[in-house]
Amino acid sequence: MNKSKLVSWLGNASSSVRRVQALIQREFWLLVRLKWLWIVTPVVVLVGNSFITPFGNEVTVTGGWIAVAASETAVAFASYFAVPVAFRSIIHSRQSGNIRITAGTPLTRSEIIIGTAFGRGLALFCPVLMGVVGTAILGWNHYGTLPVFLLIGYTVVTALFILAVVATITAISAVVESTVHAVACSTVCVIVMAYWTDIVAAIHQFITSQNVSIGQPPQSVILLVARRLTPINSFFVVVNTLTGVGNTDSNFVDSIQYGLQGEAGYHVGALFGSGYPIVLSPWVSVLILIAWIIVPIAFASAVFSRLDLPVQSDKFRNIFSESVPRIFRRTSYRLGFIPFRVVEFVMGAVNSDPTSESWLPIARREFTDILRSLAAPLLFGLVVMAYLYSLTTISPNISSQIGQQLPAAVGQQAVTIFGLVGPVFLGYRSIAEERESGTIRYTAGLPPSRTSVLIGKGAGLWFALSVIIGYALIVCFAIGSIQTGSFPSVAFSGTLVATIMYIGTNTAIVVALSSFFSRGVAAVSAAIVYLFFVLFWSGIHPIIWDSIFGYSYIIQPPPPDSLYFLTRRLSPRQAVTVLWNWAIGVGNSGSSYTMVLHIENAVTSPNLNALTHSLVVDVSYSDGQVPIILSPVASVGTLAVWGIIPFALALRRFQTSDLT
Repeated sequence: MNKSKLVSWLGNASSSVRRVQALIQREFWLLVRLKWLWIVTPVVVLVGNSFITPFGNEVTVTGGWIAVAASETAVAFASYFAVPVAFRSIIHSRQSGNIRITAGTPLTRSEIIIGTAFGRGLALFCPVLMGVVGTAILGWNHYGTLPVFLLIGYTVVTALFILAVVATITAISAVVESTVHAVACSTVCVIVMAYWTDIVAAIHQFITSQNVSIGQPPQSVILLVARRLTPINSFFVVVNTLTGVGNTDSNFVDSIQYGLQGEAGYHVGALFGSGYPIVLSPWVSVLILIAWIIVPIAFASAVFSRLDLPVQSDKFRNIFSESVPRIFRRTSYRLGFIPFRVVEFVMGAVNSDPTSESWLPIARREFTDILRSLAAPLLFGLVVMAYLYSLTTISPNISSQIGQQLPAAVGQQAVTIFGLVGPVFLGYRSIAEERESGTIRYTAGLPPSRTSVLIGKGAGLWFALSVIIGYALIVCFAIGSIQTGSFPSVAFSGTLVATIMYIGTNTAIVVALSSFFSRGVAAVSAAIVYLFFVLFWSGIHPIIWDSIFGYSYIIQPPPPDSLYFLTRRLSPRQAVTVLWNWAIGVGNSGSSYTMVLHIENAVTSPNLNALTHSLVVDVSYSDGQVPIILSPVASVGTLAVWGIIPFALALRRFQTSDLT
């Protein structure tokens, strides 16, 4: 009896494997044929090439192992492509109804998720592998040696890492109820992974009231284990161990920098010696990578098996409507509508020709839809939570240096992130989704011209986001002023104006991108690329510069290279940070105010070192002869150019586009 059950189980398992294998092949070939996917290869090579000589000529670190390790950060960056690769993998089939066809085959729902995750993961791994090999060849050419067995081991770890991230995004796609939720949750997931070490350090500091120094962290097993819980950090641990850098979850460049400065960093051997706890073993990090493949798929399979295949689009909106008191929703809506009515009144007062205001009704509709949606309270709450997080975790040293400007300063991180994320998530569908569904033809057939439609869509989104984030900042400033006892009114006003400009720039760009595409997937892919471009420009810039000119500056202070400084602050996020720092009286820089103060302290103190790509104009141009293009006022022009030119191009294209 037992033997017959075993034979039956083996037969079922064999059939399941064959079904999953067929689905893996289908998903793999579906994606690997897409031309845009192979953009990943030159991205990995470009980023990896800058790490072949990571310290330039200032610090001599050589060895054939760098030819392999050089693509470590590039692979971590390439994992962000898992979002466009997998965020629609399941939910799109549910929304279109195609999932019912797939579900009607012998495939079980668990097999659908497994086959989709592995097929798409392997498809993304192919261009990543080509980039890794290309970087290794460049390193071989530079160092003259290439450890082949090390490269093979590194390739296996890379495959595990890519599969882990794609499996997580696929699992998200399987459990959400709409494409919007899928792209939002997937993007938030990879951003949390990217900033995970900062989040863990802040939580540890909040709980223990112990400052977490980057160079000399506390000997806390819990802290180090928590840092390794994401695929990125576990990937770094395994790669660093293979290449001989050591048992550390920082990338190999940062790990070497800590050693050059005589600091432990997060090197387990330097903190605990040879008798470190087994949970900090590199083999545990391998298990964590494997767990990130198995656990999300298992969880998604359990949830997906109980879901109705047709999506319930209003599920979360109904939960919000039922859980929030009606009087609160009505009051918040009326309060939010006040600024828009002021704009309408001013427009009517200064313009006597009503036909020139044909975009206003469209803007009002867009504004109203956003203000009544779940996005409004969610974005408001996220900004306030991020502000409180920064306020409660700021180090005493930075707090004393910033002084009376602290209530305004700590909102910087929240605004630069959510002033970008809000426009991206709410704006990418503004035109593309209506074109894909066909409703744009009805809108375009109304008396307002196509120009009015595009301006109205952009203006309505800009007004709505400015109101939501603006009110959130007012609440945050009030909380910060009460806690610190200071009220820097000039800084409050300056940062609020800079925030509105920043939101307007990002809104114009995202709406312009949405109008360029007739399909939602293309629009969201372009919007996500823009999101990561702006978020990580400070890290991308030195890589591109080093690839073109063969050098970049890492040791502070760098020489006064005007073109290098200017190109660093060309991103909207760096431009608004310059204005924010100007408003709170910190140095002229596109880096966060905490980094600016750290660099200024390091430059003036012989006991401190600063190895960073961050730039502070006041430090490098110590003679006071700052070019006008590097003045804070020039950043206003940067934001204006970023907003006006893409939107103007979109207007011209949209007027002649075929909307069918």
